Amino acid sequence: MSWATTVLESLSGPDDWWGFMVYRTTYESDQDWAYFKRMCDGMCRDVYADSKDGAAVRERLHLEMVEDPSLEGADHEEVLRRFREHCWANDWSSGRRGRNQCCVMVDKRALMSVARRQKSTDPAHVVLVDRRYDHDDGEENEDEEDYQDEEEDFHDDRATLRVVLSELLDTFYIDLLSDLQFDEMVSDLLVKL
Repeated sequence: MSWATTVLESLSGPDDWWGFMVYRTTYESDQDWAYFKRMCDGMCRDVYADSKDGAAVRERLHLEMVEDPSLEGADHEEVLRRFREHCWANDWSSGRRGRNQCCVMVDKRALMSVARRQKSTDPAHVVLVDRRYDHDDGEENEDEEDYQDEEEDFHDDRATLRVVLSELLDTFYIDLLSDLQFDEMVSDLLVKL
């Protein structure tokens, strides 16, 4: 089965979509942000271009950009809090779909890696924040009834990854649909902290 078909089969109905919420946490350069959004638009146009299901997959792909200046300098804990609120307000369970498990955070380092690759030693990347982990033991938390406890249940070193941008909608998304944990992801998708 092709990866495009895997993504389509993960959707729950004709109005369901795949992709990520993307939280902007740096507001120093609107020009860099515009460049980042153009890069994302290009990725969305090109993903699974060679697959027979490619057009259907692209029609249901959405990167929802969250631009809120109050997030200037926000850390991943604040982004996680906002993402969890959004998930609960929109009745998103933490089931199989990647968009329900993780969100994207674009911090200063990530934005520089995309907009100014020649001045950055990092490959173009973004930060993924995973809402599934408990603070105390690093175990996966899929019990939606424990949402109120999730606020305190957070484990820094297992809840974020810097992911190579070009793999976000491809290999990385398939890894999420395969229920791989962050520490099981293929290392060449990741950027060293």
